[in-house]
Amino acid sequence: MFPYFSKFFTFYSLGEVEYVKCSYCGLVVSKTHFQMPEAKWQELNEKYHCGFFGTNANMDDQKWIQRLENQRDAIKKLSKLKIISKVEPWVDWGCGDGKLSNLLRKDCSIVLLNYDKYFGKTKGYLSEKNIKANKFSFVITTSVFEHVRSIEPLEEINSLVAPDGILATHTMVMEQIPCNPEWHYLLPVHCTFYTNKSMQILFDKWKYKASLYHPKSRLWFYFKHDNQIKKALPLINNQVKDKEDIFYYKKGFMDYWQ
Repeated sequence: MFPYFSKFFTFYSLGEVEYVKCSYCGLVVSKTHFQMPEAKWQELNEKYHCGFFGTNANMDDQKWIQRLENQRDAIKKLSKLKIISKVEPWVDWGCGDGKLSNLLRKDCSIVLLNYDKYFGKTKGYLSEKNIKANKFSFVITTSVFEHVRSIEPLEEINSLVAPDGILATHTMVMEQIPCNPEWHYLLPVHCTFYTNKSMQILFDKWKYKASLYHPKSRLWFYFKHDNQIKKALPLINNQVKDKEDIFYYKKGFMDYWQ
């Protein structure tokens, strides 16, 4: 890793944050966040997220609710075609205040269980013991990958996926991370930024075979096999008029954002 740029945050007494870049895959991380004591890291996340959890307004992400609604619709489409299986339960890892599962239950009668390591004391959420004792047909994380300070949480998320299950992720993935302290994605709690190459490395490490990307929902879907995906996709895509609503398929990681 080599120094890339720095940014000064007046929020939450962060001060100057140093970002470093991997010379091999282009992954960029915040050295400052990675070296932060765990207690301070938890405090930072609680202060930041409690400012909008339980509401429908996030000034740093004004399309938040619209995107969640689009994610609900994308999941419903893949479920209807049985691309996403219901053999085992589904879980939203790092669910925050549970908005996505609420949308799926209310509008689609789909049960998506909730788990959150830091905000998981809410009634009905899975406990640490529950989450580790199960495998899931569908594991989704939205706005989580950019918050991790090591590979261990990512390995934990992937370990929950059943042998024939699907992992869905929403995070920023680009061909190259901008060397720009004014980049809009540099939020106080964002500390890991992925390139297409770095995500392909994870994809291969976890032995996924194929993926879909849905621009409207900003969701990737990772598959351990691609037996029925290519056959089923035309049933969705042939009826779509909006290009943002198309599911894009690729063997390997779907590097949509070049």
